Amino acid sequence: MIPAREAIDKQLMLKAASGNIQAMREYYKMRDRHTLEYVNHQLTSLWLIMEGKDRIRDFPEDVTDEFKQTLRLLEMRIDKNFLP
Repeated sequence: MIPAREAIDKQLMLKAASGNIQAMREYYKMRDRHTLEYVNHQLTSLWLIMEGKDRIRDFPEDVTDEFKQTLRLLEMRIDKNFLP
């Protein structure tokens, strides 16, 4: 048993691989949408990290340990292959 979404995606990829032009178009649209979502998520996370580090640098006395820990966790979620 697999989720319906996964089964649909698998069928789409099989049709695209067999040469179905419409399936290829749909597959590439889906891939582009997922890529854009991934890039936006990474960029948003990087922006939040930069803002957090600025806050730590500018107001070190006002920054809590929980904020620093949250920032470290966010840094760990950044895909290392995303950065140049």
